[in-house]
Amino acid sequence: MEGDKEDERFLYGFRVLQPNDKLVQGGECNLVTEGGDDLVSVISVDDDRIVLASTRPGDLINQRAMLVIYP
Repeated sequence: MEGDKEDERFLYGFRVLQPNDKLVQGGECNLVTEGGDDLVSVISVDDDRIVLASTRPGDLINQRAMLVIYP
């Protein structure tokens, strides 16, 4: 039996430019790029690095990304 496509996750690692105490493991936020915005989950936060998971693939190599964190 094949896995459900909705279970597929794509992981992305970023360097954090500004620390934020609202940025916590397990939280959700929006990742905004030139291609639009996607709801992502925070997998891990470590000093100046963050790993995010998305259900959609994205070409983030040559794009700027902004993370929108909701209270």
